[in-house]
Amino acid sequence: MNDFIYGIGDLFEATFEILACAGNMPNLILGIIGAGALFYCGKISVTEKNICE
Repeated sequence: MNDFIYGIGDLFEATFEILACAGNMPNLILGIIGAGALFYCGKISVTEKNICE
C-alpha cells in the first residue's frame, strides 16, 4: 500500500514539473474550454425546447 501511495506522489511530482515547463499554456487552454462551456450552457438555457427539463 505504501508503494501505491508513493507512486501517486511521484506521479504528481512529475505532473507539476511538466506544468512548470509548459508555462501559461494549460491556463489558456482551460480558460478557453471553460468559456466555451459557459457559452454552450447559456445557449442551452434560452432555447425553446430546454433539454434540462
